[in-house]
Amino acid sequence: QLPEVVSLLQNHPGDKLFGWPRWTQGVEYPACQKCGQTMEMVLQVNNDGNQDSRPGFHSCFGQLFAGDGNGHVCRCPEHREVMTFRWACS
Repeated sequence: QLPEVVSLLQNHPGDKLFGWPRWTQGVEYPACQKCGQTMEMVLQVNNDGNQDSRPGFHSCFGQLFAGDGNGHVCRCPEHREVMTFRWACS
């Protein structure tokens, strides 16, 4: 039963606007370059593939950045013009 519990506690992969990110390697919220505040996720771009397709083709955007992983666009909640993009693969 432990695998079922763990799967319920994980954030789901895939492309998403806002919400909770699915970190590939671990939590990586960046800090704002102006104030140092923790930034929030705006967009997650998935590239993990799935059991029915090759990596890069599970994304609704159809992009292929790397063999696997997720990209995250984050922004500062105070300085909304400050944004960053990070990519992590397993």
